[in-house]
Amino acid sequence: MEETDRKDQAESLRAYTEQGNFKEEVSALDLPPRSEVHNQKQKKAKWRLNTLWIRFLFLIFIIIISLFLTYSYWDEWFGRSDSPVIVEEQQLHEEVEVQIEP
Repeated sequence: MEETDRKDQAESLRAYTEQGNFKEEVSALDLPPRSEVHNQKQKKAKWRLNTLWIRFLFLIFIIIISLFLTYSYWDEWFGRSDSPVIVEEQQLHEEVEVQIEP
């Protein structure tokens, strides 16, 4: 069975050409010149950032860096108020002194 498959590998191609879908003749005169084909290459898309966006991104970058560097001081600056808070603790136990007599 494999031998018949190998012999008939081109059977589908033959049927395709018999239907007339395949053009065997390609005229070299119908092709465009090589210079036109190469001049029509697609150009790469360039990212254009105007100066306003560059300034904005630079400002955001500087803000992030400054926040990162000052993170350790936030508790001192924002966590505590200037006036000390006095909290009176209530004792929940009594002090007992034990004296040992000799």
